[in-house]
Amino acid sequence: SPFFAIVDMLDMMANVLCEAKDDSDMTANEQRRKVWESIRQSELIGPGREGDLILRATFPALTPLLDSCVDADENAAKVDLTVHSTMSAIKECTLQLLCAICRALDNPLIIFLDDLQWADEASMDMLNVLLTSSELKNHMFICAYRSNEVDVEHSFSKLMDDVVAKGEESVEK
Repeated sequence: SPFFAIVDMLDMMANVLCEAKDDSDMTANEQRRKVWESIRQSELIGPGREGDLILRATFPALTPLLDSCVDADENAAKVDLTVHSTMSAIKECTLQLLCAICRALDNPLIIFLDDLQWADEASMDMLNVLLTSSELKNHMFICAYRSNEVDVEHSFSKLMDDVVAKGEESVEK
């Protein structure tokens, strides 16, 4: 399935942002509310928008997080629409979701992706967008892979080459 390297990360992130431990952790609850409000305000991925539907269709694990951003009135009025997602739309919506989350956080979002030697091409394309975006701020990606399974022709090696090249281009500007 496409994006299998990304799905686990989004699932864990959605679970953390939706789990309610108890009301005594005011900082976590306030951060959670800020994230929900940031997503709500997005013109692309806000409740009921096309990006919201694309994210729900592509990454069902995000549904609890996206539902948390909907007021009770909006939830009652929600209509199930079918959306035809393109790969570029999926990438843009995922980028905007991470941008909304990172904007709302007081501390950087740290994303750990493991076993990238097995990642599919769609995940590598998505990572390329996320790692080279100038919009995404207040984050850190940690990518792990087995070096004995990745050679210069592997898609992860090519991704890292692209990221380094784009980083050098932006420094020169």
